[in-house]
Amino acid sequence: MKIAFDVMKISGFSGNQVYTTELILALSKYFPENQYQLITHCHTLKGVKNVFRDSKSLVYRNILPGHLILGKSFKSAISSLNQNIQKWISSSFDLYHCTNPMRFPEKLNNVVVTLHDLIALKDEPWTSEGSKRFYKNHIRKILEKSKAILTVSHYTKQEAINYFPDIEHKIFVTPLAANPEFACIDSNTSFLKSYDIQDNTKPFVLYIGEIQARKNIFRILKAYDSLPLTIRKNFDFVVIGRARYKSNQEEFEKFLNGLTSKSQIHHLSNIPFTDLIRFYNQAYAFIYVSLFEGFGLPVIEAMQCGCPVLTSNTTSLAEVAGNAAITVDPNDQNAIEEGLLKLLDDSVLRDKLKQRGLEHAKTFSWEKTAQLTMQGYKMAVS
Repeated sequence: MKIAFDVMKISGFSGNQVYTTELILALSKYFPENQYQLITHCHTLKGVKNVFRDSKSLVYRNILPGHLILGKSFKSAISSLNQNIQKWISSSFDLYHCTNPMRFPEKLNNVVVTLHDLIALKDEPWTSEGSKRFYKNHIRKILEKSKAILTVSHYTKQEAINYFPDIEHKIFVTPLAANPEFACIDSNTSFLKSYDIQDNTKPFVLYIGEIQARKNIFRILKAYDSLPLTIRKNFDFVVIGRARYKSNQEEFEKFLNGLTSKSQIHHLSNIPFTDLIRFYNQAYAFIYVSLFEGFGLPVIEAMQCGCPVLTSNTTSLAEVAGNAAITVDPNDQNAIEEGLLKLLDDSVLRDKLKQRGLEHAKTFSWEKTAQLTMQGYKMAVS
């Protein structure tokens, strides 16, 4: 088969970018008999080649003009031109895998789409208005038109069926996996000084994720701030992530200023990949009690690094965590506080969760993701 991918946005650590990159690498490794055409902008070929390893099964198609090549005034016209170019070259591949529904190529008929979640169909204040409009107006048509639909969790599959029962027959569950480089490593805490964390001997609780309300960051930090002083004084808190919107950053800073424990909280962003691995390894505990996820990759990343996890018992996170983490209701402030206290105060439980997490993480792999994805491809072309 010849399968095309949109790789116009593959830099960074967003869930979709990680998924697209890791999936292509896994497919080219475990199914090299196929050809994978990577479609990107004319000026980004060098950057794309830096991301993917050399492989005879990868073909670079840097044929699309950048959306802003003629300025913002012509962005819509260039976008339409790109759609026409994709349609023109569609005869050269069997399938087009759209890994982000918001970039669905409307003019193509041989498309497989990945559905990460249906968060935008929720009437929640933490869902962006732009995403709400797009999903309300387009997602049904996209799912109906797609030859196969890949969901990243059983939870997302069931959500899709609840909204659109007629598409059940073409849904394939293809769970994600952490990069194998997330692993237990020999390291020390000296690297923390480069992040202005002067007491690098003090244990810390870790959160990694975007700064936004859906990630429940305010309840998480409130739980830490409410710990008994006899416990909290022994642990710092490291937040790694950035706010996509200025308003989110301002709200976060205002919240931090109101916390008693502000001096013990370290907010970092733009952390190199190698240091992310070090943070997971050195953290005393990892907390990720998001209000809604389609998968929840940081949970598996932490487990692979031997870090005990506190996460949500709702949405896909309960499925991803299994019995290898403490799970709590993310809407229950007291439950989050009790879960965090238990994780910090019970060394026997921590050791048990560390071992369970390491074993549980082994059940996820990009090889398995690639195999399940290939099943979806074969159905789509049959």
